[in-house]
Amino acid sequence: MDKLPELKEGLVYALDASEYGGPIEDYKWRQAYVMGFRLAVIQAWGGGPIPGGKNTYCLDQLSGARKAGLMTAIYFVLPANTTIQTHLFIPVLKQAAGPEYEYIKFVAVDIEGDKPLHPLDPKARLHDAISHIEDKPVVIYTSRNMWSKVIGDVTGFEQYALWDACYDKTPELDTNWVPYGGWKQRAMKQYKGTTDVGGISADQCGKPRTAFPAR
Repeated sequence: MDKLPELKEGLVYALDASEYGGPIEDYKWRQAYVMGFRLAVIQAWGGGPIPGGKNTYCLDQLSGARKAGLMTAIYFVLPANTTIQTHLFIPVLKQAAGPEYEYIKFVAVDIEGDKPLHPLDPKARLHDAISHIEDKPVVIYTSRNMWSKVIGDVTGFEQYALWDACYDKTPELDTNWVPYGGWKQRAMKQYKGTTDVGGISADQCGKPRTAFPAR
């Protein structure tokens, strides 16, 4: 189990895990902490083995990560639909996280896919989803390519922190950054796809040491 290289001052390592990881033993979270990880972002809904479903391991994954000393957060995949309304998602997210919802630092809306979020107004569907997250900071997870496909070449969301997917294998936030969607910089970067993190199947990310700003 190798410790990760030191980052520039102000950055920390993060990881995101999903239902694919299954139940994760506590010692694996402790190993991730020893390796240098300080934030775990857990899938609450969508993007698992059964698309469009709740991560049944979410509560245990959040609890294990937090008890090992990591900060925690959740994400959910916002699927394309013919309706703009998204109010049913938030109760499901809170149910998936259970009592661990109290401790999470933010909720990330995962924007990815191969078609527009809504056939006529994808921007309105995303705005609607964000409007229902009233008690936690909001982060948007996407990539330059996915944003264009799913939302379009639009702006209007730059007030929310950007978690950008760019698999260049370096956690440095400014490396290979090309502005899009109105964002002038990343708040977090997913720099490596699924890999083994102390026995946990997860993606690796880099983020600032400070918390994301409140809404």
